[in-house]
Amino acid sequence: MIAWFYPILLWGLVASLLVALAQKCIADRDPRWLPLFGAAAVLIPFQGIPIGRFLHGLTFGFSLPSFALILHVIGSAHIGRPLFSKSAHITMCVVGTVFGATLYPTALGLGTFDIYALGWTSDKLTMFLIFFTAVLIWTNNTFGYVLILSAAAWQIGLLESTNIWDYLVDPVYFLSSIAGLVAHSFDALTRRRRRRACTNCTTDFEAQLRTAA
Repeated sequence: MIAWFYPILLWGLVASLLVALAQKCIADRDPRWLPLFGAAAVLIPFQGIPIGRFLHGLTFGFSLPSFALILHVIGSAHIGRPLFSKSAHITMCVVGTVFGATLYPTALGLGTFDIYALGWTSDKLTMFLIFFTAVLIWTNNTFGYVLILSAAAWQIGLLESTNIWDYLVDPVYFLSSIAGLVAHSFDALTRRRRRRACTNCTTDFEAQLRTAA
C-alpha cells in the first residue's frame, strides 16, 4: 500500500514545484495556493488510475535522495529554508554522481560485471553503506540521515523494488547531481574571480596612495 502511494506523493511535489516555478516566470503572480492545486492534480483519474500512478508507470521510480532533493529545492526557492547546508548538498551531488556513474553503465551492459545485482545479494555493499553513513553522521553531514531513511525504506518495502540501489539512486537524482556539481563549481569559480579582482583593486589603490604620498 505504501509503495502504491509513494510515487503519487513524489509526482505531487514535482507538480507543485513546476507550478510554482511557472508562477515565478510570469512575474511572481498570485494566487499562492495554485501550487497546491498542481499537487492535487496528480490525483485526477486517468484511464482508471491517478495521474501520479500513470506517470510512474511510464517513467521510473524515485529514490529517497530524489525525494530529499525535491524538498531541498522547494525549501530553497519558496520557503527560504533549504533542507541541506551547502556542504551537505555538495556531498549529496557527489554521491549521486558516483552512484549513477558506477551503476548505470554496467546495468546497460558495459563491462563484464553487473553492479546492480549487488543490490540483492551483497553484504559488502551493505557494510560499505553503513560505514559511509556513520562517517557522514559523525561529521554532522545531514545527508547521512537521508541514507538512513533510504535503508529504512528498503527494509519496509517503501518502493516496489527489492533492490537497494533503487532506494539510493535514480536517473533524476543522477542527472540533478551532475547539474548541482556544475553549478557549485561555477559558483566557486565566480567567487574566486571576484576575490581576485577585489584583491587587485585593493593593491592598485594602495599603490596609488603610496605614489601620491
